Amino acid sequence: MAGIKLIIFDLDGTLIDAYPAITASFNYAMQRLNYPRQEGQVIRRAVGWGDKGLLSPFVEPRDLTQALSLYRRHHQKALLGESRLFPQVKKVLRYLKIKGYRLAVQSFPGFLSATWD
Repeated sequence: MAGIKLIIFDLDGTLIDAYPAITASFNYAMQRLNYPRQEGQVIRRAVGWGDKGLLSPFVEPRDLTQALSLYRRHHQKALLGESRLFPQVKKVLRYLKIKGYRLAVQSFPGFLSATWD
C-alpha cells in the first residue's frame, strides 16, 4: 500500500454489525403501530434503501410517517446498545495504526465523521 497515508472506512457493514439494532428498532415501530413483528432475515433483505424504504413495504402509507418517527427515535439508542464490532476489527485497526496509517470513518453523510491520530 505504498503511498497510501489515510484509510477511510464506512461504519455500518464494514466495522460494525448494526443488524441487531435495525431489527430491534424495526420491530419496535411495528409493535407500536400494531403491525406484525418480522424475523431478522426478512428485515435484513429489506435493508439498503434507507429507513423509508425499509419500513414502507410493511406499513400502510397513512402510517409511514409515524413508523419512521418511532423507528428513528428508537434507533438512535439501539445503535449504541445493539451494534457490535465485527470479529477482528480491533486487531486490524490496531495493525494499520501501528503501520502508520491515519484512520477515519465516514458514514451517513453529515451524520458521523471521525479521524484517529
